[in-house]
Amino acid sequence: MSCSREKKVIFIGGTSYSGSTLLDMLLANSPSGFSCGEVYAMFHPFRKHHVDPACGCGDPQCNIWKHLKRQGPKKLYHSIFEMFPEVDCIVDSSKDPMWIRDRSNDLAGSGIAVRNVLIWKTPQEFHQSRKKRHQEHRWESEWINYHRHYFSLVDEWISLPYAELAKSPRTLKILCERLQIPWFEGKEAYWEKRHHTLFGNTSAKIHLYDKESKQFQQCRQELSGQDRNEEKGELDSATPYKEIYYQAPQDDMLQDPSGHYRIMADIENILVNSSLYSEQSVIRIAREKAGHLRASRVYRTYRRLRQAAMSLKGAIAGF
Repeated sequence: MSCSREKKVIFIGGTSYSGSTLLDMLLANSPSGFSCGEVYAMFHPFRKHHVDPACGCGDPQCNIWKHLKRQGPKKLYHSIFEMFPEVDCIVDSSKDPMWIRDRSNDLAGSGIAVRNVLIWKTPQEFHQSRKKRHQEHRWESEWINYHRHYFSLVDEWISLPYAELAKSPRTLKILCERLQIPWFEGKEAYWEKRHHTLFGNTSAKIHLYDKESKQFQQCRQELSGQDRNEEKGELDSATPYKEIYYQAPQDDMLQDPSGHYRIMADIENILVNSSLYSEQSVIRIAREKAGHLRASRVYRTYRRLRQAAMSLKGAIAGF
């Protein structure tokens, strides 16, 4: 086990269904790790259940997040370190680039290090994830706009393809070494730890619970009608339980290198060349290219206003 005792917060970026919830709990799977999940939504609620969230640990008496919510987002990570003295590494998979930028600014000069990991799926993989959930509308724009927005607001980041994480155990080890956090044999079995993670992808969180538990049944019901058996709400018999898996895309929709697809190819090239295995000189060039694909100021303003509107709507719905 190789790690640093330096306090740090690791922010995970990525589109929806990119594997961010899985990576969050993998990195936090040690006695010195703490998984926040998508804690952003607790402070900027856009759905009713965001207002009074249930802790991912499954204990209805757990009031960790009620206490942390009162501290506010600026004191969030300091408060977690105070509550859990054994914790050296907090993982936050909120994904929202504005949240990452704002919280990184809050931590500047605090003595707490900030690290960024951008987990991603290829356009084909992302299309498949959206397709099986019947969410194909404007999937190209979402993939493009998210990465351009991320490039605009986050400067230093490690690129991590979801496929490599899922298919190669060595990838997690190398990533932990780069982040200077604990790695050990069996770290990938994140379901063996009691996580307090908030929100996030149910497909990753369902493995935290025994099949006989109430939490497992709730997760199964949430998955019903998505990528599971729509009538019974059951896990597909072919889907591994308590196992990390990868499903290769079944179709190739990127035949025409024009329009959206040309921009996608440019973004994918940047992501590939800034991965864990790239030389520093290659990473530097990739990040320079990312600078030319930044989202416009108009788009960033739109995202900020949309965030405020969604938060207001969610808060009203919650009450």
